[in-house]
Amino acid sequence: MDEYHSRHSFENKLTYPGYKFVQVNYVLCEQDCVLPKVRQVKIIENLEKYIDGKVAVYRIAAGHVPFVSRPRETLQILQKIAQS
Repeated sequence: MDEYHSRHSFENKLTYPGYKFVQVNYVLCEQDCVLPKVRQVKIIENLEKYIDGKVAVYRIAAGHVPFVSRPRETLQILQKIAQS
């Protein structure tokens, strides 16, 4: 367990699933070698089951850390999300 992460989040039951009450967004990094595209798509599919709805997916031609490799494009995506 990461010493900087809240123990509570690992050891206790989730009491308020906020993601069920707001628009869920996902920035899919097309060139991610750490979390390959096929795995990200599976994550999105699982999220949609949990929220019983659609995840807004924003695709970017970037690796695992898009705010470093593609800062301008990442900012544009975040601005779109903030405006929606």
